[in-house]
Amino acid sequence: KRIVINERMSDEQTIKTAVHEVAHCLLHSKGSTQEFAERDIKEIQAESVAYTVCKELGIDTTDYSFTYVASWAYNRDTSVLKQNIDVICSTADHIIQQLKENLTLVAEKSKNIEEPIFKKISQKQLNTLNDANIDLSAHELKDEPGMYIVKIKASDLPKMEQALQSNSLKRS
Repeated sequence: KRIVINERMSDEQTIKTAVHEVAHCLLHSKGSTQEFAERDIKEIQAESVAYTVCKELGIDTTDYSFTYVASWAYNRDTSVLKQNIDVICSTADHIIQQLKENLTLVAEKSKNIEEPIFKKISQKQLNTLNDANIDLSAHELKDEPGMYIVKIKASDLPKMEQALQSNSLKRS
């Protein structure tokens, strides 16, 4: 199934709508326990899940969500939410858990991303670094032939400085 969301909505409304549509996929897809529920029940479930998940994320969708649920529950008694509370809560909990797990993974990956360091060095220094097998990329400066800008990982900076210092000591 494909979910298409109007890109002209606010960020909050986009998130709420995405969660609403994911709830439909989880609850109402072929083979799911709620597949044959009536349309108004499906909308009440999906919007209630979206409201619950967004509330957990700190996004207030009260005005929209309450009106939306009320419009679908218009000809029903108030027990419709009570009858569906277990489905709504378990689906919201599932989505929240998945979000937390995925956000944790993203945070872990972003911790491991190093900001590159850029240094201006000479051709001789570049040769020294290449001989020392330091992982880098280099680009010659057009305005200064024989001079390079190198990009290295921050964790390789001490290794780079040691290689350059060792080379300069050899010459002394």
